[in-house]
Amino acid sequence: MDTNFESPTPQLRVVIADDDPLVREIVATVIRAESSLTLVAESEDTASAVEAVMEHSPDVAVLDWVMPGGGGAMAAARIIRERPDTAIVALTGEESEEARLEMMRGGARGFLLKGSPPAQLIETIHAVARLQGDPVWNAHGQD
Repeated sequence: MDTNFESPTPQLRVVIADDDPLVREIVATVIRAESSLTLVAESEDTASAVEAVMEHSPDVAVLDWVMPGGGGAMAAARIIRERPDTAIVALTGEESEEARLEMMRGGARGFLLKGSPPAQLIETIHAVARLQGDPVWNAHGQD
């Protein structure tokens, strides 16, 4: 599913973290199918998400809001403190103000609902990687 984004050299490096193995596999499959992205690590909880970012220094980390060990906002805050050049995309099944605010406070530059089209995930990853203005809050699932 290559959406033909202009690919910076090198490709954008991405870490994903979600405690649901099915969601993690779907997100990984979408990223692997996109030629402008490289999946460098997968994680299932807050601690392993932070470890993966420290080890792989990705351009973007896609973090589930609710994960064991503190959740995406806690992971985002730790990542931003140690690796401020890593952009964070919040991924959640809940379209709530609480989720958005918590992830934004943690340092997320983008917000995406589970169930969004794969192209929207790719667009959001690219948008946060080059973001210099307002965050990307794609809070709508299927449009």
